[in-house]
Amino acid sequence: MRWMPHALVLGASTAGSLIALLLARDGWEVTVVDPELEQALCADEVVAPRPGAPHRVQAHAFMARARWELSRRLPDVHRALLDAGAHEVGVRDVLPESLDDGGRPGDEDLVVYQLRRVVLDAVLARAVRSADVGLVRDRPTGLSFATDASDGPPRVTGVALRDGDTVEADVVVDASGRRSPVAGWLKAAGCGGDETAVPCGVRYYGRHYSIGPGERPAVNGSVASVSLYPSLDLLWFPGDGDTAVLAAAVHDGDTALKAMRHAGALDAIAREDPTISAWLDLSQATSEVFAMGTVTSRLRRLVRDSRPVALGVHHVGDSLCATNPTRGRGISMTLAAVGVLADLLRAHHPDHATVVQRMDAW
Repeated sequence: MRWMPHALVLGASTAGSLIALLLARDGWEVTVVDPELEQALCADEVVAPRPGAPHRVQAHAFMARARWELSRRLPDVHRALLDAGAHEVGVRDVLPESLDDGGRPGDEDLVVYQLRRVVLDAVLARAVRSADVGLVRDRPTGLSFATDASDGPPRVTGVALRDGDTVEADVVVDASGRRSPVAGWLKAAGCGGDETAVPCGVRYYGRHYSIGPGERPAVNGSVASVSLYPSLDLLWFPGDGDTAVLAAAVHDGDTALKAMRHAGALDAIAREDPTISAWLDLSQATSEVFAMGTVTSRLRRLVRDSRPVALGVHHVGDSLCATNPTRGRGISMTLAAVGVLADLLRAHHPDHATVVQRMDAW
């Protein structure tokens, strides 16, 4: 019987589901742990926030890198997104003529999705539930470390759970998001890595819509209609099928715009913008207004002075790098990082130090 390495994935949202699928298909035994497991792996399109991932109900831009990674690494997931109504838009098809230089090899890969994040999560949930992946609904409370004496960095060997059990693993992947406790656990154990954090100074409001019949306005960006004001960005994201999400990114210093958490205020302000108003005339709201604040750009590293601070543990997704959401790079960076980690584990496991160092270099 062939020995299979065991990966313990903390978090069942986008990053966790992606790395779980990639490693399971590479022959790893995979266990996913999440205290909100049922909500994270909800296999429908319910538009509802959850404490561990409040941003799932906000608008998302799926840039070309996201589609490129999914279509190559998980082509069945890519096809399932198209079956679920995701639209594909070639960037060259929406370029102004003044910017079209005639094209070059590789332009065919510059294709973006128009898609709601909740649909991506639903498709991933179905893939995870049909894969050979262990699912544990519990809250991780700390890391366990190898007890053998060594002059090198400590090696993580598993995770303690709230119910008192400890799950042992060859590799622990931290996909628990922006508020990940793993960096704090490493710091408490004396092996914390460097961390850079910068407040974005922005709040987000989002509301979901269904688009009715009628002539639709053209979007002025590749995936969305965008209107920029001194302390407010208004964005209309056409989504899968006949859906859309209205997003408002508001500067923290403009306290009057906090009223946009109320549907009436959001609608009144959006209707003052002719680009957004034309879409609203065709659409019907299907959700309340979802608010999200305290957004911080953050980068966590597991290397200091070119040496790993801990072995057998890796960050992915927002627990690794969270950027200002107004730039739309979150999902793309998550997919890229998850793919790189899977490649490195395939090539170098169980050489933990090499995997950590090369991941950090990437």
